[in-house]
Amino acid sequence: MSDLGTGHLTRDATTLGYVFAIAVVNQLGAQRRRLAELAERQRDELANEIQLAAEVQQGTLGALERAKQPATRAIAYQGRVAG
Repeated sequence: MSDLGTGHLTRDATTLGYVFAIAVVNQLGAQRRRLAELAERQRDELANEIQLAAEVQQGTLGALERAKQPATRAIAYQGRVAG
């Protein structure tokens, strides 16, 4: 009779351990999915910020280039007149 009780206890402990392990794995899977979604959102936000920064930089550089052109032409003209 004592062997029968020990067998049930062993089987119950094994089942409980199995259920616990499945619960832990499911929690880890859910956490992984949440972190993957967060990383994807942050990646998209960073890509958008980089795109906006590039557009601002191109606009600023374009404005600087346009501002330099008349001054460069004036300097070249003065050089031809003086020379």
